Amino acid sequence: MKNFHEQVADYTTKYKLLESGDRVLLGCSGGIDSMVLLHYLKTNEAALAVTVEAVHVNHMLRGEEADEDRQFTEATCKQWGIPCYSRDIPIPDILATSGGNKQQVCRQERYSYFEEMMSETDASKFATAHHADDQLETILMSGLRGTLQTGSFGMPSSRPFGNGKLVRPLLAVTKQEIAAYATANAVPFREDPSNAENLYTRNRIRKNVVPVLKDENADVSKQFVELSQSLQEDQRFLTELAQEKLDLLVSLDEQEIKLSAERFRSHASALQKEWFYYY
Repeated sequence: MKNFHEQVADYTTKYKLLESGDRVLLGCSGGIDSMVLLHYLKTNEAALAVTVEAVHVNHMLRGEEADEDRQFTEATCKQWGIPCYSRDIPIPDILATSGGNKQQVCRQERYSYFEEMMSETDASKFATAHHADDQLETILMSGLRGTLQTGSFGMPSSRPFGNGKLVRPLLAVTKQEIAAYATANAVPFREDPSNAENLYTRNRIRKNVVPVLKDENADVSKQFVELSQSLQEDQRFLTELAQEKLDLLVSLDEQEIKLSAERFRSHASALQKEWFYYY
């Protein structure tokens, strides 16, 4: 069986997540996943021919504990010789003024800052530490919400982001393998107690559903990563084909758009659904 380094390297190469000369900005919470990815990238910085920097967001939701997360991340990055950019974002004030779902507002504000820093640092890649178990949880959540058909069937290994791409090198490995790497390499990290709360659907799936699936099949997370990748590739092909066919079906006549219902119905139902979903 391949070790952690081999799995991540193979996955990164297969999907072209990192290229020589990349300036990589890593979203780092201070938790075990992002600290392991930061350590891996910094350790292999020369071999990958990339430069690594970190960015941290304090959502100001956990008081002194969140402040300590920021201080820990900044101090560890300094110790490892990694530039680190940080910002305190007053999520409680934003929610009080504008309302909204707390998790969605956090994500929106966080990624807005990440995109801003990509531009400021001229980074070509933004890396997140999502892993194989995260992928399994994401797909299960989509299934529960009935959004698998209209979604992308999990998180893509990469996607456009800012002036470059967002990449997920750790989709190749599980949480258990990440924990083993942290132990073997003495990687420091901080625990976010909110990850253990049953308030969130993802946490309940992580604690109550995933362990049962792993009892049945220890490799279920990695198999779902492979399934997700395959279905995403199929979806890209179908989307491209749908666009080609739609261009042939639609005609412009004196500023009017015309579409033959008969010709529309003559195409496969998969293409018809694709047109409805995306066009």
